[in-house]
Amino acid sequence: MLVWIAFICLLATGVVGVAIVLIKSGSQMAEKTKIQQGYDSAVGDFSRNAHTFAGLYEATHMIKEGSLRDGSGVFADWGERVEHLNNAPGLLSFWSELFLHHETWNRNESMIKAGELLDIIYEAGVNRSEETEVTVGSDTLLYYDFKDEIDIEPGLTATVDFPYWVLNGSVIEKGEISIS
Repeated sequence: MLVWIAFICLLATGVVGVAIVLIKSGSQMAEKTKIQQGYDSAVGDFSRNAHTFAGLYEATHMIKEGSLRDGSGVFADWGERVEHLNNAPGLLSFWSELFLHHETWNRNESMIKAGELLDIIYEAGVNRSEETEVTVGSDTLLYYDFKDEIDIEPGLTATVDFPYWVLNGSVIEKGEISIS
C-alpha cells in the first residue's frame, strides 16, 4: 500500500512538472510569436517607407563591412528619419528597442547593429547591386552618378565605386561609377 501511495505521489509530481514545462513552453512560444510579429511589422513598415532612407543604404553596408569607421552619424540619421515617419509604428518600436542608444556603441557593436539593420532592409525587398564594372549605356544614369564630371561615351567600361540599391525594380539609391 505504501508503495502505491509513493507511486501516485511520484506520478502526480511528474504530471505537475510536465504541466509546468508545457506552460513555460507555451509562454516562450507566445513571446517568440510576439517578437516575430514585431519584426514582421517593422519589415512591412520599412518596405512601405524604403525611399525615405535613400542615402543611408550604402553607408550602412560600409559600417557592417568595417570600412566606415564611425557610424554614429549614419545611425543618428536613420533614427531621425524613423522618428519622423507617421505610418510606421512597427518600425519605430523596433528601432527604439534595438538601435536607440547607438551613440554609445563601439565600432564592433556598430558593425553588428548595421548587419541587423541590413537584415531588415533585405527582408523588406531592398537589394544591393553586386556589379563591379558596367558598360556605359543609355540607361546608366538611371542607376549611377559619375564620380568625375566628364562626358562619358557609351560603350566605355566604368568601375563601380558604390553600387545602387533597388526595391521592386526601382532605384531608391543611386550608385557611383568612375572611368578607370
